[in-house]
Amino acid sequence: MKKTLLLTLLLCLAASVAFAAGNIVGPHKCTMTWTQEPKNADNTPLTDLSGWRIFVYSTPGQPGATATATVPATAPNPAAVLNLTFDCKPLTMTEGQRYAIIKAVDLGLLESAPSAEVPFVWNAVPPIGPGGFVTQ
Repeated sequence: MKKTLLLTLLLCLAASVAFAAGNIVGPHKCTMTWTQEPKNADNTPLTDLSGWRIFVYSTPGQPGATATATVPATAPNPAAVLNLTFDCKPLTMTEGQRYAIIKAVDLGLLESAPSAEVPFVWNAVPPIGPGGFVTQ
């Protein structure tokens, strides 16, 4: 009975991961990366960058109004294209399929258009430890 239940749980877990979209990330491995142009939407030089707002959500296309994380800019006037990374390990999320977008924000709190939506699977629950392990 226990073996059948464990096998059923493992098959359900494998099936749910197989149909999930995006990379599997979790509390020990999660990095978001993006590129920021040194320009405004009207192609003028960007001189008032405040940072970025990251939105993580569970229903595709519905990011909600509140950012999950805010990443401050190191300077308001980037001189070149910025390749940026955010360590998302500390984010508090429940297990399962998630989606994320990011928006640049200026000092006047104007947000850019959103990035493309990126799917990922948040894996925060460890598997059950093996049983029946013995040495002879």
